[in-house]
Amino acid sequence: MTSNHKKRMKEIVEQYYSGNFQVVIDNVIDNIIWTSHKMKNVQLKNKKDVVDFLKNVPVGRFTFENTKFIIDDNNVVAEGICRYKNKDGKLIENFYCDIFTFNKDKIEKVSAYFI
Repeated sequence: MTSNHKKRMKEIVEQYYSGNFQVVIDNVIDNIIWTSHKMKNVQLKNKKDVVDFLKNVPVGRFTFENTKFIIDDNNVVAEGICRYKNKDGKLIENFYCDIFTFNKDKIEKVSAYFI
């Protein structure tokens, strides 16, 4: 794949972490599989499920610090730290590693790991 393709894949993934979910929605295939290996309630099997899920994510509650990207012809792997305050106001840090698999320029699968 070209460097422009890899750059475009990374840009789409970066928009996800910045809370610009419309860019993500516009760039997923209809039968996307999106699985969180931590949150059992996130087992999405199509674009409608992804749209419904992302519309309920509280933008601004979480901050993401991407510490590493690994990109090949069809995948973007993003690793980083998610920070948020719990209901008692205590700052919580969790670590994530998400694998975005592309088919051409569209996301066809997301595997999310959160610890």
